[in-house]
Amino acid sequence: MPRHPAPPADDGHFSDNGRSFVVNRPDTSHPLINVISLGTYGVAVAQTGAGCSWGRTPSEPVTKCSPRFTRDAGGRALYLRDEKTGRSWSAGWQPLRVRPQSYECIHGVGYSLITSRTEGIQTQWLVFVPYEEPLEVWRVRIRNTSPRPRSLTLWTGIEWASDEVVADGEIPLVHGEGRILLAGAGLKGRGPGSDGVFFHSANLPVKAHAMDRRAFWGAYGSAEDPESLERGRYIRGGEGRGPLASLCLPFALKPGEERSVLFTVGRAKAQSEAILKARKFQDFAQVDHAWIRTQMVWDRYLSSVNVETPDKGFDLLVNTWLKYQALSQGLWGGRGPRDFRILLLLDPQRIRREILSRAAGDASASAPIGETPWPLLMMDYLKETGEAAFLRERISSKTTLYEAAARAIRALADAPPNDGVALSQVLSDWAEMTSWAVEEGVLPSRERETVGRIRVEASRRKAGAAPREGRGEVSLHLLDAAIQERRAGDAWEIFRRLASLSTRGEPPPLFAPERTEGNAAPPSTLFQACMEGILGVIPSWRGLRIRPCLPPAWKGANLRREFRGALCDIRIRRDPSQPSSFQEIRLNGRRVPGDLLPELFGRSNKIVVAVGRAR
Repeated sequence: MPRHPAPPADDGHFSDNGRSFVVNRPDTSHPLINVISLGTYGVAVAQTGAGCSWGRTPSEPVTKCSPRFTRDAGGRALYLRDEKTGRSWSAGWQPLRVRPQSYECIHGVGYSLITSRTEGIQTQWLVFVPYEEPLEVWRVRIRNTSPRPRSLTLWTGIEWASDEVVADGEIPLVHGEGRILLAGAGLKGRGPGSDGVFFHSANLPVKAHAMDRRAFWGAYGSAEDPESLERGRYIRGGEGRGPLASLCLPFALKPGEERSVLFTVGRAKAQSEAILKARKFQDFAQVDHAWIRTQMVWDRYLSSVNVETPDKGFDLLVNTWLKYQALSQGLWGGRGPRDFRILLLLDPQRIRREILSRAAGDASASAPIGETPWPLLMMDYLKETGEAAFLRERISSKTTLYEAAARAIRALADAPPNDGVALSQVLSDWAEMTSWAVEEGVLPSRERETVGRIRVEASRRKAGAAPREGRGEVSLHLLDAAIQERRAGDAWEIFRRLASLSTRGEPPPLFAPERTEGNAAPPSTLFQACMEGILGVIPSWRGLRIRPCLPPAWKGANLRREFRGALCDIRIRRDPSQPSSFQEIRLNGRRVPGDLLPELFGRSNKIVVAVGRAR
């Protein structure tokens, strides 16, 4: 089939408001993949329409998945067929790769939208994951832009994750129009999350359906060349070989006419739940409501912190994309570290519940690979909230949260050395937290005796320790050193390389996993480097510490965030007449000595920080 010429180096651009990335051709130089998840279900959508789906984590796959999302292929496809000419093409570019007359993919916050026009038919394919639902919704619009009536069929292809999936059957939807295809998600005892029901549904009349690969692809076909599309009908006699779900829907469109259809793909605990969810999302009103609610949830997460600096690329990263990708890709999407600390600013109560849950289930410092050990999460939570009494909360009839955390920290200290720099910082933080909690009256004074011993151990661990290998981790170590030494120019150059910021003031498309995998810091760590390193706004046990390290070219920066129930409007201004060591803070017009705000005086606070010239 015809292909595009070699793609240019510039694969797309951000929209004017920075809330979406626009791709104007399908065959980009590398896959651009949007990972969409709010914690109950997740999808990965490439700019070609290919992708995969999973449950709460990628360890619970729903469709065939590409490992770590670095390959442009997956377990979903949407095809169209002209019944008069027999020609067929994909709504996205994959898997048939027919040259479109026009093509656009928008990767947005919580959704992907592909609009293409082929053979005089315009297709708009929206994919999103509704908040708190175990499924994905496809809203597909088909418009006849040609001057003649068209007879079309729309075919779906969902390749289930495991060959052990067993087709359960098809069930008519309300009024006997649409169809739900059900499949058992595995056999009990095959591992966590192995049992359940996969489902795929449509809300319009279905011409036919298939529930195995052979019935759709044929004996020697594939997703790229399904025999059914050539024949215009499914092939019977597949006998359930190779689990797949496919629906075929007929459309007759006059010139200029448009039709819409809803599809769902999901995973439920039981057949009854699968039927209930599929029926719910056959209703356009329910889908519209879920869309608005989901966008409101994303807006709430992303609006919790806002910065304004001379560098618009930096602003886009901090205000939208680092937060979105740390949550959707990292925390819930399973790509990169599952760093819960990103939620400290966005949803601290969710962090609180996570700490209590993990402390009750495991009184050790262990954590799944890539996750922050819960005692460290607890210390960061206390820095952000100042809720010292949290340490006295009981996780059992005999154990407080502090006692469980102390045992976990001791186990961590007694373990064989792994990362001396990180462990020494953990022990230092634990000693400082203990001193603070004693001062706050939530721990007995005898706990002070342990502080000295912990600090000695922290110093011993730090001596001679080297940073971990890996370009991203070494760069983070160098960035931290430059910030501590107030070398603003060096710090900015290191950060700019880590974040792949261009000199044109635009961040890179953060949808290309192979560009950064193993080389750069994860989004959650980059976000922390922006907030606490470059902007220097650092939560601490005793208040909010402000020590900016602005790039030399910046004359100032603005930041809005909440801290312990108070809104902080922080304005940083550079005074080139002052030495580089100069800093002055005014809180609501009153000068504050040092760099620590021990308390905020009102619900809304204006904080002005004057800094000297950069080093």
